[in-house]
Amino acid sequence: TGGLWYPITNTTSEITVTFSGLIVGTYYAWGKDAAGNTNYTQFKVNDVTKPTGSLTTASTVYTKSSSVTVKVTAQDETGGSGIDYITFPTWSAVEDSTGNPQDDIVWHKGTQTGTSNEYTFTVDLTQHTPGTEGKYYIHPYAYDKAGNKKQLGAVTIYYDTTLPTVDSATVPKYVTSTSFDVSATASDTGGSGLYWVGFAAYPAGGDGGKAAWDYDTTSPYSATIDLTETVTGGTEGKYNLHVYAYDNAGNRSTVKAQTLIYDKTAPTVTVADIEHGSNASITLLDSTSGITHWAVTTTTAVPTNTHSSNATTGSTGGLWYPITNTTSETTVTFSGLKVGTYYAWGKDAAGNTNYTQFKVKDVTKPTGTITSYKKYTNSPSVTITVNAADETGGSGMSRVSFYTWSAATDSTGDDRDDFKEYQVTGAGPTYTTTIDLSTHAPGTEGTYNIHIYAY
Repeated sequence: TGGLWYPITNTTSEITVTFSGLIVGTYYAWGKDAAGNTNYTQFKVNDVTKPTGSLTTASTVYTKSSSVTVKVTAQDETGGSGIDYITFPTWSAVEDSTGNPQDDIVWHKGTQTGTSNEYTFTVDLTQHTPGTEGKYYIHPYAYDKAGNKKQLGAVTIYYDTTLPTVDSATVPKYVTSTSFDVSATASDTGGSGLYWVGFAAYPAGGDGGKAAWDYDTTSPYSATIDLTETVTGGTEGKYNLHVYAYDNAGNRSTVKAQTLIYDKTAPTVTVADIEHGSNASITLLDSTSGITHWAVTTTTAVPTNTHSSNATTGSTGGLWYPITNTTSETTVTFSGLKVGTYYAWGKDAAGNTNYTQFKVKDVTKPTGTITSYKKYTNSPSVTITVNAADETGGSGMSRVSFYTWSAATDSTGDDRDDFKEYQVTGAGPTYTTTIDLSTHAPGTEGTYNIHIYAY
């Protein structure tokens, strides 16, 4: 403690005493003898210790503003000379003609924040060459009153006012699920680099309200969109999808907008049974994504091949026929179908398919002629040959029946008591049978009836 005489044991020999705890400054060391004489010598406590401190803002700054604030904390040692000032030397990375990047360096002084150890400086980058987009440096230093200095860190500033660009976007035109993947490519020429690419889906007719949103920070940029997150909860219909990019400086690209249609409902297919020889009239409707194809098949397996050109009339089964996309009800026809069971199909732009069964019915009688028989015979064995055929594309021949009985009547007057059917089956066209008239009552000479039917 200064300002007091410290007594010691009287001695006429040289003696040394010590004094501790002195802060930086100028002092006077005194001595007094037994006779009361006094003397002093001046000495100084010097500050040779550098201040301490650090950056409190980021060492890398991305900005779209030319105004950037840097903050540091700084303090001198206890009892030291104290902080004198903080300087923020600032320069751009652009070199002059001699290769010197610091030709525009300015040693800015910071401002102390209140009574704390914090110091701030806000730089105007336009005061430094070139004053436009690019890289800038700030290396703050703390100085104490004894002249000791300490670098408190290094700040690199990326000044970027150029908007990034969404170069391309891959968005499905039609989806059948509320969840689907999208992707995009993007670039940034302003120097700060891309931060992320975002994808947002809104119901068409108004981009307000809650969107389905996702983003990616790594190239290639992709995301999964869930339409149930939108304000409509993911109802079927048209959606606008916006793709945009942010760079590290906070610049946002212009929006690349695309539309898509969510359609999970299969189209309606209506067709009635027809008679053989008539055209099948097939009515199709999909009011969401629109009808794009139709087909007629003989099984319920989904067609896999597509006809080479648009058609609203078909004659070959098993192929998808493309038609101009329409969300209105449309009718197509199919001709040349044989008798049988068929399936009329519709496919919408989203890829949903549906079918309805219909039948082509055979309502035309077969035709035929008797080609060989004897009207008069001396033998009970009679051979008869007929030719019979169904119409082209009909159900086909099944059999020919020869119904036989004698003209003689029984006791009740019934002349058909000996009636018999002789069948010849097969596809024909020739059908031959031999009838033994002796098996019919009376089995003797007389008149016998044979009626021939084709089925």
